[in-house]
Amino acid sequence: MSADLLRFQVSRYAVVGLLNTLVGLLVIMAAQALLGFSPYVANASGYAAGILVGYVANRNWTFRHSGSIGLSAALYVAMFATCYALNLAVLWLALNVQHWPAVLAQIAGMIVYTVCFFVGCRTVVFWRQ
Repeated sequence: MSADLLRFQVSRYAVVGLLNTLVGLLVIMAAQALLGFSPYVANASGYAAGILVGYVANRNWTFRHSGSIGLSAALYVAMFATCYALNLAVLWLALNVQHWPAVLAQIAGMIVYTVCFFVGCRTVVFWRQ
């Protein structure tokens, strides 16, 4: 694939990331303030909403995927779980092996998550048929 397509997808992926983060935060805040949910239930609700928005926007806008919705949705959730586990592994290694400050460890985990999730979405979840 061309470098132009890669830049196009990376820029759209970044916009989608900001959008699903904002949606997730708004759902968390509304679930707590308006619906009286506990912080844990509100957090899970916000993440679920963010994942849903991220899937729809990345499928339709970032990667323009026209394959099976069921398969790509299942792969998206599996890729999210895999990349989140990598995030936690990097966080643990940075804190417990490298003894980095917590902020740097969190940033390292976020970078690994973001890059791996993009690559996984591009090459596995929303592959071109």
